[in-house]
Formats: sequence, structure tokens, C-alpha cells
Amino acid sequence: MECMRTTIKTPFLTFTPREFNRPVFSEQLGVGNKLAHVVAQPLFDAGIHIAAITERMEYSDTGFAARRYHEIRLLLQGTMTVKMRDQTYQLAPGDLVVCPVGTPIHYAARHTPSWWLYFQIEALSEWLALQNSQGYVRPYEAAPLMFLLLRDVLDALAAHQPHTTLQARASATLLTELLKLEMSRGNHNPSRHELALQELVTAITKAPSEKWDINAMAAFLHLSSSQTTRLFKSKLGLTPKELVVRQRMKSAIDLLINSDRKIDDIAFLSGYQSLHSFTRLFHHHIGIPPGEYRTQFALNARS
Repeated sequence: MECMRTTIKTPFLTFTPREFNRPVFSEQLGVGNKLAHVVAQPLFDAGIHIAAITERMEYSDTGFAARRYHEIRLLLQGTMTVKMRDQTYQLAPGDLVVCPVGTPIHYAARHTPSWWLYFQIEALSEWLALQNSQGYVRPYEAAPLMFLLLRDVLDALAAHQPHTTLQARASATLLTELLKLEMSRGNHNPSRHELALQELVTAITKAPSEKWDINAMAAFLHLSSSQTTRLFKSKLGLTPKELVVRQRMKSAIDLLINSDRKIDDIAFLSGYQSLHSFTRLFHHHIGIPPGEYRTQFALNARS
């Protein structure tokens, strides 16, 4: 099958182009996988049965049928047609589908590669707000954050390294909080401040090394510092600083793995003038110093 290259673009983030050379590929965190519990226990504790990232060259599911679980799906790339109850939607990248348990739904993506993530959630009392909804589709302001958090947990599962477990569990906890925030938000038109937050998250994700202090972010949003922090917490489930640090650590890991730059250069490129500050933060969030992370990754790649 001929390899296809497309741009992964959402209203909130443009991802690095990727190759589509497999007709079916999926990475899953399943409740039945004992290894997955090591990195994703907070998800399973909350009743999330499966969390996955999937790609297809073409896709049509098993037909217009009711689901046994709540399902939340985020389209990352391509297009997809969704029929839910008596409504039909044309999904674009960045659209979120919320489908309560027992709701008939059908997905199809024909003649185009598509890439999405999804969650299947048990019908527990803590997810009652989902059960009471009629299901909906909406542009999702936290698309890049949801992707990066799930990607972090899946990468930790693949690595099988003790030093990644703490970070992965923290990401799984944030991911659970992000999903629960959706219950309180539901289907609504984003406010002026929410639209500005979408733009800010995109800017931080694209250039995490910029000077993203609270004053700069508040100015971007035309809010006070305290209002900015409250907006982040209510819409994304984390503080402005936490988002910036998380994005910078992702950037640093990419440079450690895919370049031979010195650690102090990587610190600077990740937004830190002080090597000590960068090393301390990296150790705190990832579990080991950056130099050791690079060494262990190289050893694992050769084994």
C-alpha cells in the first residue's frame, strides 16, 4: 500500500506531519492489560475502560448501534462522518464527540486517512452527567493538551522504564480531570475568553521556549493574572505554569532523543537560561536528569 503523507492540523495545533503506511494501527491502554495499570491506574480507577490513539486508511465501524460504554472521541487528522441518534455530523480535526452509553452511533471515514483518540468509560455514578446528556459534537479547546497527555502515558507503557511511571501517572490523573471537566462544560458556544485561550494554548504548544510568564499570558488574554489562572484551571484543569513546563519538557525530550546537542543548549532551546533550573525541573517532572534520560534511551534503542 502506498504511503501517504498529510498535515495533522486542528484549530488549536498543527502536529508534525506523519506517515500513514499501515491500514490499521492502534495503541491502547486497556483495563485488561496488567502493564497498563502501572502507568494508567488513575484512568482505570475512574472507570475509563479503554484509552487509545488509532489511525486508519479508511474506516467504517460495525453499524448504527448503541454503545455499551460512554464514548469520547477526538479527531486529530482527516475527516469523519458521524451519525448519532437522528443527527449527522461532518467532523473536522479538533472536533470532540461525546456519546452517552446506550446511544446509537456510527462512524465512517472513506477515501481518506484519519487519526483520532478515544475513551470508553463505564456508566458509573461519577459520570452521570454524561449519561444524562443527549450526546453532542463540538470544537474542543483542549485538543492539544488531551493528545499530549494520552501520548505521554502511551509512551511510558511502550518504554517499560521505571523513571517514566511517575510522570505517566501524573499525566493520567490530569487526563482524568480533563475528561471530567467536559461533563460540566457540555455543548455550548465558546466565550470570547475561551476562544482566546484556544489561541494561547496553540501559541504555547508551537513555541514553548518563549517567555510565557503569567503577565505575558494575562496580556494575551486581556485578563488579570488571577483571572488567567482561574480560566486555565476551569477550562484545562491545570495552571498556566504547569502547561508551559509540560510543553517545555516535551520539547526537551524530543531534542534529547533526536539530536546530539549539549544539555546546556537544550536547556536554552527549551526556554531556560539556567542549566541548573532546567535540570532540576526535568528531574522533578521526568524522574531522572536529562543526561541520564538520553543515555537510557540510547541503551534501550540498541537493546
